[in-house]
Amino acid sequence: MCQMRLWIAMSCVTAFVPRVVIILCGGNIDTTVLGRCLERGLAADGRLCRFVVRVKDTPGGCAELTRILADMGACIKDIFHERAWVYSDIFSVEVSLIGCKLQTYIEKLL
Repeated sequence: MCQMRLWIAMSCVTAFVPRVVIILCGGNIDTTVLGRCLERGLAADGRLCRFVVRVKDTPGGCAELTRILADMGACIKDIFHERAWVYSDIFSVEVSLIGCKLQTYIEKLL
Protein backbone atom coordinates (compact mmCIF):
# COMPACT_ATOMS: atom_id res chain seq x y z
CA MET A 1 0.00 0.00 0.00
CA CYS A 2 2.83 2.43 0.85
CA GLN A 3 4.54 1.68 -2.45
CA MET A 4 1.36 2.58 -4.31
CA ARG A 5 1.11 5.92 -2.46
CA LEU A 6 4.75 6.66 -3.24
CA TRP A 7 4.21 5.86 -6.91
CA ILE A 8 1.14 8.14 -7.07
CA ALA A 9 3.00 10.94 -5.31
CA MET A 10 5.99 10.64 -7.65
CA SER A 11 3.79 10.60 -10.75
CA CYS A 12 2.09 13.82 -9.58
CA VAL A 13 5.47 15.48 -9.05
CA THR A 14 6.77 14.52 -12.48
CA ALA A 15 3.58 15.73 -14.17
CA PHE A 16 4.39 19.34 -13.25
CA VAL A 17 8.10 20.14 -13.29
CA PRO A 18 8.85 23.79 -12.52
CA ARG A 19 12.35 25.20 -12.83
CA VAL A 20 13.75 25.08 -9.33
CA VAL A 21 17.28 25.69 -8.09
CA ILE A 22 18.37 24.46 -4.71
CA ILE A 23 21.48 25.98 -3.17
CA LEU A 24 23.17 23.52 -0.86
CA CYS A 25 25.62 25.15 1.48
CA GLY A 26 26.80 25.33 5.02
CA GLY A 27 25.97 27.98 7.56
CA ASN A 28 28.99 30.13 6.65
CA ILE A 29 27.81 31.52 3.33
CA ASP A 30 29.40 34.76 2.19
CA THR A 31 26.44 36.94 1.20
CA THR A 32 28.65 39.35 -0.72
CA VAL A 33 29.92 36.59 -3.01
CA LEU A 34 26.40 35.20 -3.38
CA GLY A 35 25.13 38.68 -4.37
CA ARG A 36 27.89 39.05 -6.96
CA CYS A 37 27.06 35.64 -8.43
CA LEU A 38 23.37 36.52 -8.70
CA GLU A 39 24.05 39.90 -10.31
CA ARG A 40 26.50 38.42 -12.82
CA GLY A 41 23.96 35.74 -13.68
CA LEU A 42 21.24 38.35 -14.23
CA ALA A 43 23.58 40.41 -16.41
CA ALA A 44 24.67 37.38 -18.44
CA ASP A 45 21.02 36.43 -18.96
CA GLY A 46 20.19 39.92 -20.21
CA ARG A 47 17.86 40.70 -17.32
CA LEU A 48 20.20 43.32 -15.85
CA CYS A 49 21.52 46.14 -18.00
CA ARG A 50 23.71 49.22 -17.55
CA PHE A 51 23.86 52.39 -19.60
CA VAL A 52 25.34 55.87 -19.22
CA VAL A 53 23.63 59.09 -20.26
CA ARG A 54 24.44 62.79 -19.84
CA VAL A 55 21.75 65.11 -18.53
CA LYS A 56 21.72 68.79 -17.62
CA ASP A 57 22.99 69.47 -14.11
CA THR A 58 19.94 71.46 -13.10
CA PRO A 59 17.23 70.73 -10.55
CA GLY A 60 14.94 68.11 -12.02
CA GLY A 61 17.36 66.83 -14.70
CA CYS A 62 17.75 63.36 -13.19
CA ALA A 63 14.09 63.39 -12.13
CA GLU A 64 13.04 63.87 -15.75
CA LEU A 65 15.21 60.95 -16.87
CA THR A 66 13.82 58.63 -14.21
CA ARG A 67 10.24 59.80 -14.95
CA ILE A 68 10.68 58.92 -18.63
CA LEU A 69 11.97 55.46 -17.72
CA ALA A 70 9.21 54.98 -15.13
CA ASP A 71 6.55 55.91 -17.69
CA MET A 72 7.97 53.21 -19.96
CA GLY A 73 7.79 50.66 -17.12
CA ALA A 74 11.53 50.29 -16.49
CA CYS A 75 12.80 49.19 -13.09
CA ILE A 76 15.97 50.98 -11.91
CA LYS A 77 18.18 49.05 -9.50
CA ASP A 78 21.05 51.53 -9.02
CA ILE A 79 21.79 55.05 -10.17
CA PHE A 80 25.16 56.84 -9.98
CA HIS A 81 25.89 60.52 -10.63
CA GLU A 82 29.30 61.66 -11.88
CA ARG A 83 30.16 65.33 -11.97
CA ALA A 84 33.94 65.46 -11.57
CA TRP A 85 35.14 63.31 -14.49
CA VAL A 86 32.68 64.45 -17.16
CA TYR A 87 34.61 65.77 -20.16
CA SER A 88 31.81 67.67 -21.88
CA ASP A 89 30.51 70.97 -20.59
CA ILE A 90 30.43 72.16 -16.99
CA PHE A 91 26.62 72.08 -16.84
CA SER A 92 26.25 68.32 -17.46
CA VAL A 93 26.19 65.34 -15.15
CA GLU A 94 26.86 61.77 -16.26
CA VAL A 95 24.30 59.31 -14.94
CA SER A 96 24.94 55.55 -14.90
CA LEU A 97 21.80 53.46 -14.56
CA ILE A 98 21.59 49.78 -13.73
CA GLY A 99 18.19 48.19 -14.03
CA CYS A 100 16.13 45.15 -14.88
CA LYS A 101 15.46 44.68 -18.59
CA LEU A 102 16.51 48.24 -19.43
CA GLN A 103 17.81 47.09 -22.82
CA THR A 104 14.32 47.03 -24.34
CA TYR A 105 13.58 50.52 -23.01
CA ILE A 106 16.93 51.87 -24.23
CA GLU A 107 16.14 50.66 -27.73
CA LYS A 108 12.79 52.47 -27.55
CA LEU A 109 14.50 55.69 -26.43
CA LEU A 110 17.05 55.60 -29.25
